[in-house]
This record gives sequence, C-alpha cells and structure tokens, in this order.
Amino acid sequence: MEGATESAQPAAALGRAKHESIAIHEAFQRGDLASLNALLGDPPDFPNSRGVGEIILEDAIYWSPLPFIRTLLELGANPRPAIFLDS
Repeated sequence: MEGATESAQPAAALGRAKHESIAIHEAFQRGDLASLNALLGDPPDFPNSRGVGEIILEDAIYWSPLPFIRTLLELGANPRPAIFLDS
C-alpha cells in the first residue's frame, strides 16, 4: 500500500495548486485586494509581483473590474514593468 500513498501525495498537491489558482482567479474577478494579496503569500513587492505566472496588473486588466485596476495603479502597480522594457 505504500505505493498508493506516494502516488496520492502528488495528486493532492496538484489539487491544492488547482484550488489556489481558482481562488486567485476568483479574487481577481471580485476585485478583492485583501484576498488576492493573501493568496499570493503577501509578497513584499505587491502589486508589482507576479500572480500565477503573470504580472498582477496584466491579469487584472483581463479579469477584474475597472475600480480594482485603478486601485492597483494607485498602489503603485507599474504599467510598464521591466520585463517588457528589456526587449
């Protein structure tokens, strides 16, 4: 039975990651700044940190209400992050 337990662990981790990804997406859709920040682990460079592989402001532009995007900009979100300026 040991093999079954070992194979269940990666599946459980994948399930948690999927749940967290969905929760982050839902926080973007609601424009819930506190939840988003907490779900991302309270990064010190928020809102200029990365979300789920993407820049937070970019995700917000696609999924969030306009007042939330405005709030991110007021908090200092950089609309031209260095990742785009390097090319």
